[in-house]
Amino acid sequence: MTVHVKDIRINSFAALLIEILALMVALELYWTNQQDAPQSSWSHPRMPLPRQCGLPEPRIASALSCHSESPSFILRERGRIPPIPTITEPTLSHPLAAGKLPLATDPPAANADSSKAPDEAQQANSSWAPDEAQKAESRCAKNTAAARCPPDRWSRIPFELLRPILLLMVALSPTAERPRYLLWVSLVCRGWQPAASSVLWEHVCVHISSQFDELALGSTHLSLRLGTEREAAASIRSLEFCCLPSQSSLSTFCSKLSSLRGLEIHTLLHECQPASCSTIFAQLPLLADACPSLIALSIDGSRHYECNPTLVNFVERFSWEDAEPVKVTRAIGRLDFLRLADYFDCSSIWRATAAVGAPLQVWAAICPSYEMAMTSTELPNLHTVKLGWATIRFINALVSLCPPLRSLHLFEVSSLPETALHTLLSACLSIEELSLIDVGDMTWGNFLDALEQHSPLRSLDIRRNRNTPTDRIATFLHRCGGALRSLRL
Repeated sequence: MTVHVKDIRINSFAALLIEILALMVALELYWTNQQDAPQSSWSHPRMPLPRQCGLPEPRIASALSCHSESPSFILRERGRIPPIPTITEPTLSHPLAAGKLPLATDPPAANADSSKAPDEAQQANSSWAPDEAQKAESRCAKNTAAARCPPDRWSRIPFELLRPILLLMVALSPTAERPRYLLWVSLVCRGWQPAASSVLWEHVCVHISSQFDELALGSTHLSLRLGTEREAAASIRSLEFCCLPSQSSLSTFCSKLSSLRGLEIHTLLHECQPASCSTIFAQLPLLADACPSLIALSIDGSRHYECNPTLVNFVERFSWEDAEPVKVTRAIGRLDFLRLADYFDCSSIWRATAAVGAPLQVWAAICPSYEMAMTSTELPNLHTVKLGWATIRFINALVSLCPPLRSLHLFEVSSLPETALHTLLSACLSIEELSLIDVGDMTWGNFLDALEQHSPLRSLDIRRNRNTPTDRIATFLHRCGGALRSLRL
């Protein structure tokens, strides 16, 4: 068989021409599909392949893939021309795969999430199914909103949970620093301000009379700022002032104290004038009406008021109007805690304060210098009594009510008969603390015998007593001293 070189050249030239035509057709189809395909393909040079992203392999739709013996296939096998690029139809499973990743040298955007969101939604709509595109668009919208308004979890703590936390913080912090700490807490965020304000206004201490006007103005201003109808002064539960405010200031401020439960007034009698004391006494009816929740009243003062003759003359001639004692009596009848200063030895005041009611638990007052019995018929909750200048008639009236006393303090008693002590200890078997200070005539032998039979006793105070038998007290301590936890001689 004779093979002509000319025939081989013609056949090779024909094959090469056919392959060139096939390549041109393939390239034309490729560029046509590339122009019609979406922009969400792996066109970016830095975009990872689907296998690297964990995405499904894209389906290949080559125009020549159905011809396994095509000229291009033959040429690729021979290594003469590069492989034809494949035409892809990606099926994405994650919205971030459709986004365009920035180059490493590109500066970061001011808000990358929000800038990507519209492109992601547009690309997802062009390549996804209708349901998937709608879901992707909603997720992109949520991400954009989250980027613009990040979740502020601390500001969403409920008021009922934040308030006990702040109360605990106040209890553990120094007294002088508590207002400053609460002010800082109120400035953390808008959501914390109501809770911080309620704790800040719960206990108020006034040192200057002019502060009453400032408190009234601040209460109104804060209510307008927070947009609440209830003023901040209505949150005050305990009010303490170390001054004697004017009647007009106290009247204006007390009208806002609807939730006041405790009132404590500190007075320095060596600086007090009768007009100032008149302010306190005259405002008690106003407080009784303006503070329906008041259950604790404490008015302290110096015991040495005899050094001020004008004050003594004032308390002797002071009297309320006709309707005012009824208001004070009604208010005192609902008190749980009552403590009055020594200069309250006044007939008008004592008639009101003697009308204590069943809710009373702690009572500290000065008995009148004249005979006057209590008007109460029962004191089932009274557990602490501290009385000065107590008379035998008053002690017998107290014992007849059989209160569940745990602490009894008597001081400056002119005389205390033996029968009174026996009756007192036998009627009040629950007494654990007993104080007899500056007691006049008293039979110590019988008194100590009664104490030996009173087993609940844990604290004893018998200071400043005359004719105290030292040997008899030593015998008592030898017998019953082991049960005592406190002894003051």
